[in-house]
Amino acid sequence: MNKLLLTIIVTILFASGVFAVFCLLTGNIDTMMGGLLAFASFAIVLWCLTLRKEARLGLWTFILLLGSVLLLPSTTLAYSGVEPFATGKDFLLSNARSNAETVTNGAGNIIPEQCPSGKYTTQKMGAQASVTFRSSDILEMEDAVNGRRIYEYKILGDGETIKITDVTSGNTTSHSFNYVKDYGIVVIDNVEYYKET
Repeated sequence: MNKLLLTIIVTILFASGVFAVFCLLTGNIDTMMGGLLAFASFAIVLWCLTLRKEARLGLWTFILLLGSVLLLPSTTLAYSGVEPFATGKDFLLSNARSNAETVTNGAGNIIPEQCPSGKYTTQKMGAQASVTFRSSDILEMEDAVNGRRIYEYKILGDGETIKITDVTSGNTTSHSFNYVKDYGIVVIDNVEYYKET
């Protein structure tokens, strides 16, 4: 039973490590995060191989291995952009950042507790346009006129203004903003974008 359990754990974590390396090579994950996740997965695989000689696993060893099997693969999927893990990660990070900024800035500029995530689309001048919230601070905008653009963004404390900075040119602009979570609508400069399902 001990060997079977360790074999299952080794298989899952080895696959997670290989997937992290693949995402690193294809640029689908941040280099530091991908390297850390791959290293952690392979390190625990090696540890599991040394545990195979033991007659039985201790309680704390079992809990640590179970936590690793649950945490490492799901974190790798989240940071490589696989849904629904990516949306869950973005939600948790935006809440954590919102709480941290509320504590440090008081009434200053904060990210609202309810931040949009994922892709929102609309029809603009007869063609489809979209905004995609990639993480708690990266926004991708795409339309037929301007093509695809990547921005860093910050939703100001009133929740009615979004400040975006073009990652290529460094130009920063502010726009009116509204997020209606219950209906999956993002409004930027009076243009309504609807959440893709």
